[in-house]
Amino acid sequence: MGLLFAALVYVVGGFIGGFFRELPFVSNSVVKVTVLGLACLYAAGNVRGRRGVVKIVLAAHLVSVAAMVVMLIFAETDRTVDLWLGDASIADVLWGAIVLDGLITLAIAVVFALSLSRVPAGLPEPEEPTPFTAAEQRLRVLLLVLAGLLALAGLAFGAGPLINSTDQFFVELPFVTNSVVLCAALAMLAGYAAANPRRNMPLVTPMVVALFLSAVVQLFYLIPAGGSREIFDGEVDMELVLLAGAVINALLGLVLLLAYRAAWRARYRLS
Repeated sequence: MGLLFAALVYVVGGFIGGFFRELPFVSNSVVKVTVLGLACLYAAGNVRGRRGVVKIVLAAHLVSVAAMVVMLIFAETDRTVDLWLGDASIADVLWGAIVLDGLITLAIAVVFALSLSRVPAGLPEPEEPTPFTAAEQRLRVLLLVLAGLLALAGLAFGAGPLINSTDQFFVELPFVTNSVVLCAALAMLAGYAAANPRRNMPLVTPMVVALFLSAVVQLFYLIPAGGSREIFDGEVDMELVLLAGAVINALLGLVLLLAYRAAWRARYRLS
């Protein structure tokens, strides 16, 4: 629930501005904490049976810490930002976020380890006798393709602040690292669901929610958006970036939703 509350803070911050002025990355931050929050709620329903989801949440926080460490080492972190209560350098913000994510990761890991040590291992779920339907196979391929694309997108977000021609666009490093984590979390969820579609197919739901939520938030951010940013020796309007992101995410969400629905209908022969 704390992660879902953080999503509301990011949403409001995008309309206030200041530190939250780079709206494409703020919208990614909204979706990132929402996805992790939904994953936590899903795992809480059956910690023993859904331990893979807990591991994804842990891995996402480790990716967050690693991405911020990379930014501290290689990116420009001396710039000062307005945090409402006072000014702070990007380096200070990153260090604070590293401590917070590190504590969250440690707490989840300790509680998870203790819960597993005190509960006997469950019996493996029986395999369904029928082979995958064509619709289930299509969903599986789509999830694998999506996982690869998201992994590449995460690498692109991480590389943006380190390249001279793009560093001014990827300037708000804490939100850029959130974008890296969002892509990593969605990629891991997609890969995990594709590994065993019949057991893990419900995890497609938070992925669809994330894609549609991203589109909605980016459209809302068209209201306060303004100005342009430098990239590749040119400039791009923030409104155009947000609109393009909303369209892409909405289309991906729609394709995934239709494939997901078709897989469920084919699996149970619904009509």
